Amino acid sequence: MRLDSTKVRRARERVGLSIETAAESSGVAKGSFLRAEHGEEVRPVTARRIASGLGVRVADLVLAEPEIEPTPKVEAPGTLAELLEWAGAETSYLALPDEEYNRLWEGRPTEERATINQAILDEKRRITPWLHAWKDMPAGPERSQRVQLSEFALARMLIATARNYEAARAEAERARFAGNEARAEYAIEQAVEFQQRAAA
Repeated sequence: MRLDSTKVRRARERVGLSIETAAESSGVAKGSFLRAEHGEEVRPVTARRIASGLGVRVADLVLAEPEIEPTPKVEAPGTLAELLEWAGAETSYLALPDEEYNRLWEGRPTEERATINQAILDEKRRITPWLHAWKDMPAGPERSQRVQLSEFALARMLIATARNYEAARAEAERARFAGNEARAEYAIEQAVEFQQRAAA
């Protein structure tokens, strides 16, 4: 056990003893007394002898237990919107209502879709650590809720790649009709790149 070095020293000084004399009156070796006075580990029997030699109780010399602030219970997010906010995402595209989310890429040019896609990739990056951690939770209702949330987020990523690709194909067709093959190829290339990054 460990004694509080300050309390041992003060108790010794209060009775006006040197370390050698205090060790002798306690019936312990000088090295044992020194260890106690320096806050090092001593045997319980040694601690009792030192306390007795100084005319105090062991309880008067022990280290005070540090006061531990109760950890406030943090409610884990129950929705994808809450999880995104919790994770510090700047956007919340993945949490949009179904109809709005499914139409997010429609009619937008490649550059606008790329901005949305980059934000979605950032959202995914921020929530992924929680999604992985929740898979290791013990079985129970809370784990079921978290797994459902994880599956919902995964489904949203799959929808994103599919809808983005559909919008890219539509843009590519319009570009080809206008005779702009380079624009058509660019739209498809960007969609494929997003699919690859979303799957990583």
